Amino acid sequence: MMRATGGASRSRLALVTGVALAIRLVYGLFVHPPFSFLKSDASGYLTRAQELLDGKWTPDPQATFFPYGTHYLLAAALGLTGGAEWGVSLAWALLATGAVTFTFLAAERLFVERPRAAMVVGLALALYPPWIEHAGFAL
Repeated sequence: MMRATGGASRSRLALVTGVALAIRLVYGLFVHPPFSFLKSDASGYLTRAQELLDGKWTPDPQATFFPYGTHYLLAAALGLTGGAEWGVSLAWALLATGAVTFTFLAAERLFVERPRAAMVVGLALALYPPWIEHAGFAL
């Protein structure tokens, strides 16, 4: 049986989500802005995203090695923010924070009788360097 979400659970959710988002925003905006590290794959995704926005993108057999969703998401972030790098950082920070938040929510369902265990999972992922770092790349 699943318990109702109470105030304590909401505050834990807010804490985990807030920590994850704050760290990822600082990392993506100031420490590792995505356009400052355009190598190989990231450069290709950004090029295809810009081509999508310019109406010049056509399917290419080599593009099958790169998931289409990524350059569509990049194009959406760039289009909504006028091509601003901070738009990509914000979008990636939100997506990465979502991964932490939903994993925390799954842990809360798994550890119904042990809310501290779910909190450990949430904070561990909010502070987990590979999950933080991924938010700073246009991948």
